[in-house]
Amino acid sequence: MVILQSALEKGPPQAPIGGKAEGLTRLLQAGADVPPFFVLPPDEPIDAAVDAWRAAGWSRCAVRSSAIGEDGDRHSFAGMYETILGVRTEAGLRDAIDRCRRSADAERVQRYLEENRLSPTPVAVIVQQIVDGDASGVVFSTDPMDPERALISAAWGLGESVVSGLVSADTLKV
Repeated sequence: MVILQSALEKGPPQAPIGGKAEGLTRLLQAGADVPPFFVLPPDEPIDAAVDAWRAAGWSRCAVRSSAIGEDGDRHSFAGMYETILGVRTEAGLRDAIDRCRRSADAERVQRYLEENRLSPTPVAVIVQQIVDGDASGVVFSTDPMDPERALISAAWGLGESVVSGLVSADTLKV
């Protein structure tokens, strides 16, 4: 069964939801304005997500990995797992969830696990309504080059272009 955003606002889930979903949950509980989402735990059938997506009535969504070891205190797995933006159909949703889950077997993930001496972990999946922002980006709470500062990278359009390095982003150190 999927875990709805409203349930996550109230407290920790009973099922594993992965690092990225845990981060979204902390933002929710701190009162941040987070675009609507739900989480499909690793062992849940895709049909549960399709039902929740239909009920939500979103015209487009993003399907994002949330591996159990992802976005952790010591290992981020940045760019390792799949994110699929602009999903509009039931078939597209099924395919995107399957791609996110299968990305755990990607060569880049396997190399990262080996290099960091980590064990593979299952992948939960976040399905989130897309918000058409004028600009978006990424915030690192600690700049790797200057640990006393945060690092913000942003550009016009969707954040995927910033994350993938397709555009030159404005960078701020705070």
